[in-house]
Amino acid sequence: MACAILLALNPEMSMFEEKYSFIELFAGEAWVTRCMKFHGHSAAALNLLYGDPQPNKQNAMDLLSDAGFGLALMTIFNGKMGAFLCVMGLICSSFVSISAGTHCRTPHATWGRTDVPMVACGNMLASRTVLLIYAVAAMDGAWVLEQPRSSALPWHPRIGQLWRSLPKVYQALWWMGHYGSLTMKRHIAWSNCRTVKCFDLGVMCKAYQQKHFRHGAKSARTYTNKKGKPAYHGTKYLKGTQTYPPKFGMKVARLHGRFCSKKEALPKSAFSEPVGDGLKLFSQLEWGDWWECANMKSVFLYLCGSNDLELGEWRDLFPTHV
Repeated sequence: MACAILLALNPEMSMFEEKYSFIELFAGEAWVTRCMKFHGHSAAALNLLYGDPQPNKQNAMDLLSDAGFGLALMTIFNGKMGAFLCVMGLICSSFVSISAGTHCRTPHATWGRTDVPMVACGNMLASRTVLLIYAVAAMDGAWVLEQPRSSALPWHPRIGQLWRSLPKVYQALWWMGHYGSLTMKRHIAWSNCRTVKCFDLGVMCKAYQQKHFRHGAKSARTYTNKKGKPAYHGTKYLKGTQTYPPKFGMKVARLHGRFCSKKEALPKSAFSEPVGDGLKLFSQLEWGDWWECANMKSVFLYLCGSNDLELGEWRDLFPTHV
């Protein structure tokens, strides 16, 4: 909440302008965003590779950076109130089974090997994604969080906290091969709308496999390592599976209206009852959980350091040291 208020108190930041009916995070080649624009929707796409940071400057498209999280948060707060969809294909490299030997995540070791940089970054990304989902819910928006089927993301503590705190979360499983992917690849997604189940086009029957995947393209192959244990090796098709096929983008675009109208949002009282004095309400809150797993102190200090910030009567409500 504090970061959202800091963005709102900065006159150089555009907030609550209801610009977007669709937002895509971790967009990659942004096929879903392109399809949304083709259908006439105002859309925004954010991805690490879109950034072009200057020397000694942060990449504002990197969700792991303070600037990147601030931009993502601002983009969500510019969604159309109660009428936008946010799709998040969280980077899965530190969660999928192919890297299980590195991340070592289990239901009882949910954070994995935090001493490994890739795993630590994955944990932070997951935690920050959860915060962004809360922001989407606060804007009465619909959201979809997507992963490969083998992902250990559901074991992440902040993901479990998210599921428990929302009224309803729906799960869907589907074969991306039905949408023209190079490999069959099983995917899983969670959403606050049952429409997500429409991604499933049924079983991957043998006849379909023989017709479309006769070349035997697989994103990974199994082998036995020196210790006699099964292991995985990524193939040349692995990188291509990180991008949504255009056909899948068109599917999401056609379902956009259903996602927005049938979502399980927060209780209606959260939007119908008067908020009252925001200043007074904020003053009654305690500075408790800083979400260290998301490094939110760093984001807070970054936003506080803006030369354009105009705190005014809010100044006394923010700590001088954290």
